[in-house]
Amino acid sequence: MKSRAGLRWGLLLLAACRCTAQAPAQQPADLAQVYAQAMAAFQAGDYARAAADLETVTARAELSPQLEPAFYTVGSAYFNAGEYAKAIAAFKNYQAKFPSGPHINDVKFGIAQASLGSKNYADAAKQFSAFESDPRVREQALLFQATALKQAGKAEQAIVPLEKLASGDLKTASGARGLMNAGAVVCRQRGS
Repeated sequence: MKSRAGLRWGLLLLAACRCTAQAPAQQPADLAQVYAQAMAAFQAGDYARAAADLETVTARAELSPQLEPAFYTVGSAYFNAGEYAKAIAAFKNYQAKFPSGPHINDVKFGIAQASLGSKNYADAAKQFSAFESDPRVREQALLFQATALKQAGKAEQAIVPLEKLASGDLKTASGARGLMNAGAVVCRQRGS
């Protein structure tokens, strides 16, 4: 009898140790609270905290369409925190999970901006060129493309997207800035 009682006690102790050694799985209500905290941190400008909390949510919750904004906001938080490599990774993760999601164009533009921010000028120029036909961001994309090319030491090639800005109606300050930059580059090249 004593050995059976000892065996039961040992099994109970072993089970208790296993339960305390393993982190308890977060319940949906807990994840909703973490998500709310992450979004509050994002709104307050604490992007590092927002990214960390959103990473927790996306790692522990079951993948569903309702999580799409969380995956997008992880990349945005990293971008706003200046962590461009992590932003690119998070945005690519979004692309893999939500290839036709509602934020897909913003994600692609975010990858281009993060590439520019991380001084990967060749990739940034190529990525921004894909937005030349998107009227929502055309002028900004052409300006950023020219900036990337100029920073890469390709001033001659930088003129092309700047000239494209001048070919249409200028609708934004970015377009006007781009046109002024084009004039400055051309003047420098001609020695004026």
